[in-house]
Amino acid sequence: MNISLSFNKILLVFTLVITLLQFSKLNGIEKSIDTSILKNAVLGLEQTKGISSSDLPLPEKLYPELKKIFIEAGDKAPEVIKNKILQEIAEENLKVAKSQFYPRLSTGVSFGASSTFRAEGETTNNFGSSGSLGMSRPLYHWGAVHANIDSGKLNYKISSRIIEQSFLGIIQDFREDYLELIINNIELRNIKLDEGILRDDFDLKKSEFESGRLSGEDYLSFQISLEESFLKIERLLFKNKNIARAFEYASGVKINLAGPAQISPIDLNIIKQWVETKDLSEYWYSNTRKILNQQDKITREDKNFIMARAQQLPNFNFSASLSQSFADTASSNDVQTINAFAGVGVGWNIFDGFATKARKRTVLARKRLLEQSMNDLEFNILEEESSTRRELLLDSDSLRLSEKLFSLQKKQFDRLVEDQKRGTIALSELNISRQGHFKQEIAISKLRVKMLTSIANYLTVLEEDPAITYLGK
Repeated sequence: MNISLSFNKILLVFTLVITLLQFSKLNGIEKSIDTSILKNAVLGLEQTKGISSSDLPLPEKLYPELKKIFIEAGDKAPEVIKNKILQEIAEENLKVAKSQFYPRLSTGVSFGASSTFRAEGETTNNFGSSGSLGMSRPLYHWGAVHANIDSGKLNYKISSRIIEQSFLGIIQDFREDYLELIINNIELRNIKLDEGILRDDFDLKKSEFESGRLSGEDYLSFQISLEESFLKIERLLFKNKNIARAFEYASGVKINLAGPAQISPIDLNIIKQWVETKDLSEYWYSNTRKILNQQDKITREDKNFIMARAQQLPNFNFSASLSQSFADTASSNDVQTINAFAGVGVGWNIFDGFATKARKRTVLARKRLLEQSMNDLEFNILEEESSTRRELLLDSDSLRLSEKLFSLQKKQFDRLVEDQKRGTIALSELNISRQGHFKQEIAISKLRVKMLTSIANYLTVLEEDPAITYLGK
């Protein structure tokens, strides 16, 4: 799709240049054609073609402090630490599985006295020591040894992907919490400004009330507004502390409550171009972590079946031993004897009460269940991609319109500020407009946060979130 799109754009630019050349010749124009059209067209093509997920606006790009938190969280976040421990367990289990390839060495030594009683002959007593050294190694177990090792490798790969998934999951939570903290800081700043205005008016309102120029109802309403501002500040401070406490527990990193109090405008053109030119192959989801883990779980059941089947087949092992003891002979008693052995042993579990048959059927049932879950998983991933992409585009269009409206409202408010400086409107009228402007600022900031969240959500679905590079830094 990208190649076809690029070719069509190049063809369009070429056609445009040829048309301009022909037009200039027909009209006898000697001066050179303005190359800005060609330059802009080519530049637009390069920008569209060159946009990648790393170019998209994300919270950690706007707020460098958040990026530092991500890097620290890769080592300190409790959820990541827990999954890393599980990975260590998977790694050690893999070593246990690989150990079956190595020879088993064993030795034993005994000291003491022994008596031999004979029905026809004398009884002999021996006192001394005996020892043995043995070695064994699986020779042929119908693929069970290799299957066990392969299963260990699959478990390790699954655990690695789970670490990445959990890290990206908490990264997304951190983004949302951090942006919510900024929204609260904006509200806190605005409420404190309102509180300052109310405090400045308090003495005036009180004197007007005492002189009878302000009714008791109006004065009470003013007092309630002032107390509401105090309550709003306390509520926001309490909310920020809760966010910070949860954030610090999940990340293992302390966060600055007095952080940014602004959500900057977002370049919506880059987002739209990236989404519209994003070409997903038909089976793009086949390389996602969820699908790969599910495939490995299915393969792991195949390995489990091999191991279950081998339980009721003859197993061949190579063994060798060397032992030393004291024995009686025809010529003498208590003679030191050394025995050496090397050969192949066979062990065969002929009947185990149908346990092996039940194990095989259980493994096959688990595999069918995983295969059915795979179909559901593929469907859910495709649906999630479609819905998050649509939501991203809708959020982009909504924010674009809201930005235009906010820009218009801000210009109107700025004019009121200038009018108040010139004395054409009263300060009280400006304060009322300021409260409305604060609400508009909060509204547009929340839409920008929603846009940033939608971008991160879509990258998470596609598994193109650049935050994965912060893991293990």
